[in-house]
Amino acid sequence: MKKHPNLYSIIVSTFIFIFIQSSILAQDKVLMTNGKVLRGKIKTEQEDLFTFDYYKKHGKVKSIELSKYRVFSVTNAEGTEKIHYQPDSTMGYVYSVNEMRMYIYGQRDAFNAYQPLPMFILSYTVGLGSVIFDTYQFTADPNTPAGFFQRTPSMFPITVPLAFTIGAGLFAPKIRKEYASDISFMASEHYIMGFKKIAKYKRLKNAFFGSALGVISGFVVYGIGKP
Repeated sequence: MKKHPNLYSIIVSTFIFIFIQSSILAQDKVLMTNGKVLRGKIKTEQEDLFTFDYYKKHGKVKSIELSKYRVFSVTNAEGTEKIHYQPDSTMGYVYSVNEMRMYIYGQRDAFNAYQPLPMFILSYTVGLGSVIFDTYQFTADPNTPAGFFQRTPSMFPITVPLAFTIGAGLFAPKIRKEYASDISFMASEHYIMGFKKIAKYKRLKNAFFGSALGVISGFVVYGIGKP
């Protein structure tokens, strides 16, 4: 009779797989007031905080404490949601539960769907260009020919990241239908406010870091290309 030396390993692996899948399905979902969703397991609940095992990527688990005032709701493994948010003007929470829910959904969708890559590319180009054009010698003289890299850059490019970021903040980000996890959410002004808050933050972040990186790259290019 032919033996199956790997049968035991297959059985053990199957049980481990089932256990892991059961653990994943049994996790709690915590919806934060800033729009982020944390998945893991509530270990203990106290008057003002939760002890929470947060499931990170690649199966890693991190034990953290969550202040209840930052938690909108907790949905358990059975799908039952418990609302912890309460309107409190002293904490800046002036919205009703439903209004806050839509505001949070707006933030969540902006975190997940809004990617201001065009802003990063534009700001990087502006930062790089500000250094390159600052080195341009417009008028030739006996000692210096006209052209790029013929002048030492001034302090002007260093001001570009701040100026460009301020300028980017003057324009509100657009909300497209494909950004919304549910198209009906776009009828809510609170959803739109929540979305625009996070979208503007991400846009300004990309504007600053993109232009700053562009300026740094410009000085590197100048250092390589100068006569």
